Amino acid sequence: MAFANAESIIRKYNVITKKLLAPRPLHLTDSIPTSLIIDYFTAQMLIGLYTKAMLFFITKLSPTTLIILGMPWL
Repeated sequence: MAFANAESIIRKYNVITKKLLAPRPLHLTDSIPTSLIIDYFTAQMLIGLYTKAMLFFITKLSPTTLIILGMPWL
């Protein structure tokens, strides 16, 4: 899973989004739900020679954080 900032990515680059069939709760690291995710988009990510299609959930992130490319495994 990846996340994109609605303010900086979606509006700045005019990304076309889609609605989820059912809203998903967004949980912080302490498992407390903070909001609902209702929109998403897919994009091809190119890192070096590696290409991968990724699903981005749209949410409000810090203004200095454009995207989060995944969840760390503990």
